[in-house]
Amino acid sequence: MSNNTIIHFKFQDRPYSLLFKTSTEEINMSMLEARICKKVGLDENRMKLKLYYTPLLVGNQEPWIISDDEDLSVYLNFIDNENRRCLLAWFFYSP
Repeated sequence: MSNNTIIHFKFQDRPYSLLFKTSTEEINMSMLEARICKKVGLDENRMKLKLYYTPLLVGNQEPWIISDDEDLSVYLNFIDNENRRCLLAWFFYSP
C-alpha cells in the first residue's frame, strides 16, 4: 500500500492535483496551504486561503469548512467505498 496522498482542486476553472509523498496523518494546514499557493502561483504571505468541501453524504448540500488540522484530517480520511475523496474547494482573500 502506498503512503502517497493525492488531493484534487480547481482554481479559475482549471483542475489541479497535489501529490504528497506521505501519509494523510503527516499533512497539516500550513503544509497544504503552502502547496496550493505554490501550485497556482499565489504569494502565501499576502493571501489567506479558506478551504472547504462538500462531503459525499446523502442529502448533504452544504460545504464543510476546513479551519484547522483536525478538520483537515477528517477531510483527508473521508473517502467513499471506491477510495474517492471529495474535490477540495477554496477561495483566497487578503488578510
